[in-house]
Amino acid sequence: MQGPPLPFAISCEPRLCPREQGDHLPRPVEILEAVGSMPGSPRPTWVGGRVLRAHVDRFAMRIVVRSSHGEERAYAVKVYGDDLGSQVWGRCRMLLERDPENRGGLCLPIQYLPRARALVYPWMDGDSLNQITDGRKPELLRQAARQVADLHRIPMFPGPPITSQMIVESTGEQCAVLLGRFPAIASIVEPLMEALREAAARLDPVTPALVHGDLAGGHFLWTGTRLLVIDFDTLCFSDPAYDIGHFLAQLERRGLTGKVNAGDAIQWSSCFRDAYLAAMPEVSPRNVSFYRGVTLLRKISTIYRREPERAAWLAPLIASGARAALKEVAAPGGRASAMTGEAGPIDMQAALETALCEVHGPEARIAAWAEEPLSRHGKHRVVRFDVRTVITEGSPEVVHRWVGKFYRGDEDPRSIAAIVKALAEWEIARRGGPIVPRIVAYHAPRRLMLSEYEAGGSLVSAIAHYDGPVLPAVARALAILHTAPIALPGATSAAALVDDLRGGTEKLCARFPREAARLRRLVAKQGRGAPPVPPSLSFLHGDLAPAQLLWRDGTVVLVDFDRCTRGDPAFDLGTLLAQLRRVALRKPGKLPHPAAMRAEMVDAYQRCSRPDPGLAGRVAWYELTALLRKIHTLTFDTTRRPDSEVLAKRQAEAVHLLQCLDTIENEFDSIRSC
Repeated sequence: MQGPPLPFAISCEPRLCPREQGDHLPRPVEILEAVGSMPGSPRPTWVGGRVLRAHVDRFAMRIVVRSSHGEERAYAVKVYGDDLGSQVWGRCRMLLERDPENRGGLCLPIQYLPRARALVYPWMDGDSLNQITDGRKPELLRQAARQVADLHRIPMFPGPPITSQMIVESTGEQCAVLLGRFPAIASIVEPLMEALREAAARLDPVTPALVHGDLAGGHFLWTGTRLLVIDFDTLCFSDPAYDIGHFLAQLERRGLTGKVNAGDAIQWSSCFRDAYLAAMPEVSPRNVSFYRGVTLLRKISTIYRREPERAAWLAPLIASGARAALKEVAAPGGRASAMTGEAGPIDMQAALETALCEVHGPEARIAAWAEEPLSRHGKHRVVRFDVRTVITEGSPEVVHRWVGKFYRGDEDPRSIAAIVKALAEWEIARRGGPIVPRIVAYHAPRRLMLSEYEAGGSLVSAIAHYDGPVLPAVARALAILHTAPIALPGATSAAALVDDLRGGTEKLCARFPREAARLRRLVAKQGRGAPPVPPSLSFLHGDLAPAQLLWRDGTVVLVDFDRCTRGDPAFDLGTLLAQLRRVALRKPGKLPHPAAMRAEMVDAYQRCSRPDPGLAGRVAWYELTALLRKIHTLTFDTTRRPDSEVLAKRQAEAVHLLQCLDTIENEFDSIRSC
């Protein structure tokens, strides 16, 4: 049986609802009827509206009411499937009583319709803070921070305090649900939960305050003249650091998921955080970092729910951000930079974005990225980046594979990049030399060198399985490299290497007194037999080892030019052969005999270079010198790999090399005598 006809017309656009609504929710048409019949409003002749957002348990509408005089009023209406709207209405009334001047710029509801379970707000035209990305953003963020500080000062207690322990427990429950659906990510989530529990024990004491509970850029509305805070569904009593950590985490998530530029996200976070802490210095930065980590951990579930096709890429990034935030909790003062402590994923993404824009222009953006360690033993951290990029709006994603090397100390990465670029301009690969990865960019703030990733297999494995004439190919590639017309300051001489040997000999003798006489005799012999400086100096790699050489379908890939120098080509050959001998001694039978490898390389090198009758003897001298220097490094360098088991293996290798010195010396004496 139908009720009496309405005194006004209705127009609705429910088709704009993006998700199916629950059966327990009122229909949008019913909401139009309720708003049109609101007490205190002029009698309408027409009511129209459209659904803006919809979920299973709630939806929001924009409703316009037109009077008989043609006057129109617009409302924002939020409809609930339960009594939450009534609770929000009560809290908002209390807010207005405690802060009648509304210093926090809160956009509060003007009416609650119990039968429709709907909160009615005045409609405000404007943009959310998330939509604003131009030069207005920094100052608006500072203003937002000050308004949040005003909210936190309102003396209102909407319920018992929400403690950090309660938040840890609810986060654990959420993670348990996530792992029930996606058990494969346990290796990401479980360590984070453990880190979360440990961090919770380090939190600073808290004076609870009124908090928004879901603070994010989407809950600020800029009308052009006023900045308003909206949506008070989660208003509660807790640590005010929760709001700030939540806001920063949401901004970081937008950067990591490609919705905003990561560099902008870092700058904007600094604006908001610094302005808030200036207004509320009593709030703990340590606790802010904790709640930032909590929020990022919880957002892993959001990623799997909303973007399942991208979750495999995005979830590790979000997890890495959570890990960095929780590490800050243990740091002195609880923070070390704007977002941030040590470089986290958002910092790395900013560096990658800078490089991407240098290559493809300012419109290029990163959709997602991942990193994988490439070197565990070197002086510098080296990783491979897989970067999913969108070059122009609407274009398909392209995956770039880059190698990133992080420099420290006194090296000048720019000069190293210039050398690699000079080799590329010389077209070394076309001349028959090795493939040299192209330099992509250098990011000075992180001292990060990015180059194209060149695939290739292990040189040692290729030699062991005789995947073609590997050693002759390496020798030919080096012969071409040594003719590169690249000028460098300084040079490496045999005399300088001998001086270096003498400097460490006594220390070795003290460590191995039974070998002291042999070591002193060998070093003296190397000094007497040191090759003279060649008439013309060649360009050298300077640090050749199997790790710097890759084998790819009959071609050689050469990487890592940090120690390139000028000198005798025999230096490069001898250095590489010394490293191959180490492999042969550690793994007997894996490689050919060192003498055979040396003969094969020297023969191939001489076939494609200028006649050099003394090359074999000089190669032997440099090889023995490299082995003596390596004994010293293995014995005393404990900084690169401080693990006790690894250190023991290095010590054992040093002893083994010492025991083999007589055999090696005799082998080299026979070469020099020939």
